[in-house]
Amino acid sequence: MKFQIGIIVFILLSGVFYSCKKDNVYPIEPAILMSPDQTYLSPATITISFTDGDGDIGLNDADTVAPYNLDEVNFNKYYYNLLLYYFVKNGDVWEEADLIVPFYYRVPDITPSGQNKTLKGDIEVSITLPINRPDSIRFNIELIDRALHSSNILTTPVIYK
Repeated sequence: MKFQIGIIVFILLSGVFYSCKKDNVYPIEPAILMSPDQTYLSPATITISFTDGDGDIGLNDADTVAPYNLDEVNFNKYYYNLLLYYFVKNGDVWEEADLIVPFYYRVPDITPSGQNKTLKGDIEVSITLPINRPDSIRFNIELIDRALHSSNILTTPVIYK
């Protein structure tokens, strides 16, 4: 009888310990990685994986006052939250191109509900590459959260024409 009670207590305690699953812990700054699934034909599909510890990725349509305002004269990178900087190869040197229409995007607000606000996911961007582009281009990618924390900068592999 004592043996059966011991087994029941062991099973109950095991269930309690296994049900106390720890939440994922990530830094409050977004972190991005290049997903292995990429297509660099036009339209190119670039997929980045991201994590964020406090879940403040994305902007709402109403997020248009400072610091998220659009300033046509003085560029405000915080109006956007996913920035793909376009680089061209000039000889042996990579130079950022000054584009009329840059590859900047507003990822919508994806804050999770509940107490655990950590986020982990993928963002996929479809890009129509310029027809008259140079032979070798690449992108540097940056993700910015609502607290204005910037992610690490990712660099895509070279995209050949």
